[in-house]
Amino acid sequence: FSDSYPIAAKLLKKYKIPTLSEKEINEFIRETKTKEFIRETKTKEFKWAGRFISAMINELYEDRKIYLPIGEVNFIGYLNKDKKIVVKGNCGDWIGENMTGGNIVVKGDCGEGIGYGMKSGEIVVEGDCGESTGYGMKGGKIRIYGNNFNPKEQISEFAEKGEIYHKNKLVWKDGEFIGLRCNIKKALRYIKGDEI
Repeated sequence: FSDSYPIAAKLLKKYKIPTLSEKEINEFIRETKTKEFIRETKTKEFKWAGRFISAMINELYEDRKIYLPIGEVNFIGYLNKDKKIVVKGNCGDWIGENMTGGNIVVKGDCGEGIGYGMKSGEIVVEGDCGESTGYGMKGGKIRIYGNNFNPKEQISEFAEKGEIYHKNKLVWKDGEFIGLRCNIKKALRYIKGDEI
């Protein structure tokens, strides 16, 4: 599925599809939930359609803000540069992967790996999220508002730079936990036997 975004972007350009409205993108999303779409496109589950949906938003949607009524879809906001994407409900995994700007607001819960590889922008999750939050993150901000978020257990050890907040309190910045008595870079050096 890693090549699904470039394939989608090529197809959209090849067939010279004009700009799409929010209504048209949401109609596509409703249609992709059908068994016929899953069978015809050979995708195992609807949740993998997120990169294609992201290509539609990035390449063909001209407005700066879009509302999506979807749930349990992975990769929403993939390569987002400048859009504000508002998801009305829960989302799947890897929300905002490799984004370089813009905002994503999830009015529900998210799965694993939100902000994977993000360089800039902001992700707001009004509910809870899974493990590996900020995996490979190189910048930007992630805000989690759920009651069950545990920063020490759920922020990825591979997060590099950026800021992660829990309920408006900064809990992680540029490789270090803030106010949680744990410095992840020092802890990793200690585990590897390097000097601290």
